[in-house]
Amino acid sequence: MNPDTSKPYIQDFCIKIKKLKETDVIELNLIIDQLNALHYCGFTEENKPYNDLLYSLVDLISPKNDHMLSKFCCLLYSLLHKRKIILQKSCLEYLIQFMISAIRSCADWVRGDVLMALAPLLENNGDHINIFSEDLVGKNGILTNILLSDKNDRNLQYNIFQCLFSLIKNPNENVLNTEILTFCFRNCLLVLKDGFICDTNDLLTLKIAITSLKCLQQVFTSKSVKIENFGELLGTLKNLLFYGLPGQTFTLETNLYPTLRYPDNQQVQETQSESDSPYPKLRKQKKNKRRPKKLPQNKQVCETTGAKVEPDRAINDVTNSIANVSLSSSAKNFHTTKMRASSSDSELSDAESHTSKIKSLQASVRQNAYLALQNVVKIADKKLMFGYWSYFLPEHPVIRGLVSSPNIFTTIMKDPASQVRLCALTSLGRNSSRLKTVFDACRWKEC
Repeated sequence: MNPDTSKPYIQDFCIKIKKLKETDVIELNLIIDQLNALHYCGFTEENKPYNDLLYSLVDLISPKNDHMLSKFCCLLYSLLHKRKIILQKSCLEYLIQFMISAIRSCADWVRGDVLMALAPLLENNGDHINIFSEDLVGKNGILTNILLSDKNDRNLQYNIFQCLFSLIKNPNENVLNTEILTFCFRNCLLVLKDGFICDTNDLLTLKIAITSLKCLQQVFTSKSVKIENFGELLGTLKNLLFYGLPGQTFTLETNLYPTLRYPDNQQVQETQSESDSPYPKLRKQKKNKRRPKKLPQNKQVCETTGAKVEPDRAINDVTNSIANVSLSSSAKNFHTTKMRASSSDSELSDAESHTSKIKSLQASVRQNAYLALQNVVKIADKKLMFGYWSYFLPEHPVIRGLVSSPNIFTTIMKDPASQVRLCALTSLGRNSSRLKTVFDACRWKEC
């Protein structure tokens, strides 16, 4: 087909469709097949012909005609997702209403196609879809009913969370009402705590986890959502920070409880004035308590160098050498992973290609878990969040050979994906002032 004749050609389609009736099923079916076979290479870039085309098709397609509905959903998805067609407000609302009616009346095997086409309709249209909130996420909403009835259908569940992500993905803040945000938060948290998430090698499971975490990121950009189970949320996110890493097991018992109390101003002042204490005996006792742990390292450094080294300088040298060893090992792992990813698909077998895709999705789960955690910290009360920071920090200094529970520094030193390590470093950098308060409180508690 000649691209120069694309505009009259699409208009000819519209003219043909407008001449049809609801009983002309065969002709309408043939036209939809032709539209799907075009690949839209000759379509005009103007939006008005598309709006007229979709208007005319919706008037002729019966929601109970499952085969034709499935073909129309494929056409609509390609136009919106691939061609990025911008619909007019009236056409958008008309199509959403048609999709809601179609899901209520169509067969089970078509619902996945309808939900796939519904997702791009909802994306970035929060100011237009609030009128459909009751039909979508209300007590008898289509998404609510499907989530309650089809918990074992992973493909359908993935399409639902894609719709939820499109529903709350808006460039403008404070557009969606609290009901939609609360609905997304509850269902995303439930699916992330479900037992099937433990299967870290299933592609569809990983995609559901990634989409759910992206939904939570959008939810936590608003402060209107009330987080009742804060410890359960943080425990779930911490569990996903190390998702798929070697040696890390995924558990469903993820409730966390605050371990520290936010210090008063008097306690902080006492902690800061410890070094200026007028009692030299107390200072000497504190130094003696800490000295035996660091003396063997100082002696080793002095013996190997053959020179007199100050204690503080020796400690810094040992710490830096350990950090360099750990970072170099992680850099080697990242280098090998990058070399494997850069290999062409023709050189890899099907099993190796599948494994590479699994690792990439697992890294995306960990990255989105860190991004969701950052948004939670932004909107949470600092006094409430203070009691949970100890779960994300090491229990003792990072020394080679000592085993510690997984924490943010585990990601920084051992995660093979560079984007995940960057997210972990960002989490520390954005909360440096709050973490300083945590360290001061731990120091006051030990004293």
